[in-house]
Amino acid sequence: MNKFLFVLLVFLFPMVVSATHVAVLETVAAKESQVSVQECRYMTDELRNAALKVLPAEQNYTIMTRENISVMLPPGTKIEDCEGECLAETGRKIAADYVVQAHIAVFGGQLSLTAELYATASGKLVGSFTGRGDNVNALLQLIQEQSYEFFKKIKQNVSGFGGGFGFIQDYSAFAVDKKKSFVINVVTEPAGAALSIDGRPISKCTSTPCKIQVEEGEHRFLVVKDRYEDGGAAVIVSENDQKVILKLSPAFGFLKLDPAYPDLMGNDRELEMRVDDSIVSRNEMELGLGMHKVRIDHSCYDPMEFEAMIVKDQHYVFNGALTRGVSGLSLNVEKDGEPAIVSVYVDGVEVGQTPFVGTVPLCSKISVGDSSRQEVLSIPLAWHETIEYKHEMKSEPIVLVSAPIEEDDVEEELVQVKEEFKNASAEKESENPVPEQPQNSLGTWNFGVLAALSYNDLWGSFLGLDEIAGDYDGYSIKTSNAKDLMQNYWALGFNIGLSILFAPHPYWGGHVEVDGALRRGRGRTNMGVSLTWHDISLPEEYDDVKIDFFETQWNVDIPVLVRFTIPNLVYLEAGPMVSFCLHSNSEIDIESNWGDYTYKNKNFASATELGLMFALGVTKQVGMKTMDVSLRLMTGLTSLYDEDDSPKTFQMQFNVAFWLF
Repeated sequence: MNKFLFVLLVFLFPMVVSATHVAVLETVAAKESQVSVQECRYMTDELRNAALKVLPAEQNYTIMTRENISVMLPPGTKIEDCEGECLAETGRKIAADYVVQAHIAVFGGQLSLTAELYATASGKLVGSFTGRGDNVNALLQLIQEQSYEFFKKIKQNVSGFGGGFGFIQDYSAFAVDKKKSFVINVVTEPAGAALSIDGRPISKCTSTPCKIQVEEGEHRFLVVKDRYEDGGAAVIVSENDQKVILKLSPAFGFLKLDPAYPDLMGNDRELEMRVDDSIVSRNEMELGLGMHKVRIDHSCYDPMEFEAMIVKDQHYVFNGALTRGVSGLSLNVEKDGEPAIVSVYVDGVEVGQTPFVGTVPLCSKISVGDSSRQEVLSIPLAWHETIEYKHEMKSEPIVLVSAPIEEDDVEEELVQVKEEFKNASAEKESENPVPEQPQNSLGTWNFGVLAALSYNDLWGSFLGLDEIAGDYDGYSIKTSNAKDLMQNYWALGFNIGLSILFAPHPYWGGHVEVDGALRRGRGRTNMGVSLTWHDISLPEEYDDVKIDFFETQWNVDIPVLVRFTIPNLVYLEAGPMVSFCLHSNSEIDIESNWGDYTYKNKNFASATELGLMFALGVTKQVGMKTMDVSLRLMTGLTSLYDEDDSPKTFQMQFNVAFWLF
């Protein structure tokens, strides 16, 4: 009896416990696909029905219902957040041997569907299929075509004992069946393309460039971008940081609308151009392949419509001339309440008389009258419409003709007026005697700002480069073209500061300035140097030596001047000037075959410099204010730096002072 029960148990065990459970999870759709929840549930039901046909219950398969799955899902689990191994883990939690789920996304402007089948024991992807369609019905057709082979893979993974023992899932073997993955960089030319790999859209790469993780081995990469042809390639992924570059071919051409105006009436302010009902400019634009509707409108010209055929990567330019549009005009003129016959002019050309009926160009100047007097009309002309317009002529101006005046009467009146004017002037002078004095637009105390441009030079010294010629121990030196460096020196600069003028008398006054000054100078010379050795076995040497001298000074200049004025003509100024050097630097560069040398010296200039300044200027009235314009000369009395051969400063200035009050 016990033996019989044991044999019966062996026969019934596969039938009871080894039924293969298959869970078809709810189809998940991306938000941008706009596929509704009801449509997703219907697709899930189609997949579940297909599984039931391929995996019938009599072959020991159980297709789990929607209610079974919902009850067995752990709290808080969201299927839509899972993919790959996460789905396999979910399958284990609901005691399913296989788990299936479909995903709907948007790729290349179409709906895409990807269905995946995982074995929950190993987490292995057993099968999948993918495809695209324009709508949900196309995806349903895809499910019907692919589901048989898709679910058949479950049978191939299930082994049985044969005969009446049914089908038993084999869980005895285990191996890590997962390929190594690498992180790669995907780049497209141009950028901004969406990527799919092996027919599956990559959600983390909707706009290239991007970095993604991909299993090693060969994969099919496909990229799509609006207005470009789809691009793809077979790529073997083999290492980290591998760079995949995919080039896209443009699926567009170029069009430039550049209409010409046949006359002077045209301007772009009234121009409107449209391509496919979108307003465009004269700049070249990119357009998709195929036919495009173009319309050009201008208030002064006939509208123009045509179709442009755009071919891939071709440039087209429309530069045809517009045609002047016309309007109908019915014009009547009245004068003093009665109909009048006057000439009608269009753009200065007589075209008829009133009453006038005819066509006139758009945007034209219309006037009525005669050759001596015309009135311009503001008529709202409209393209291919007849405008009725009535105009009332203005009254002609009254011409006044003066009566003739006798010559004797005129002379008598002139004598009388002169006598009255003379008497009035004498009375005014006796009442308010004013002593004569020269005009002076400046006050006693005047404050203002100044600006000056200056040319700077040096005098009183020379370097004497030719003096290096002579006999030395073992050799002698000769020079040629040894121009003095100081003679080739020049500098430019500027001054900005404050000015105070004390003018107690129209003919003289005192003038003090405090201003910051920049002086930048340069001197350059070339000279030939011959070196002859006393040892005649040594060859004579010759070189062209170039010497550059640069210097920069930041100073505070304070001239104290006495002004002598010739009113309403010019003024002269003279006096001492003290200059305080705040910062200075110099540099000497020497180039020769014997070597290049640079000598730099900071704060080389003396801290204080004394000089004399002379000025010749004029005073001008600018509105309610006064301005001085002068030319100045300044010569230095003290040396520029503390050495016996130091030069002195010479300066010419163009100075402008604006008196504020």
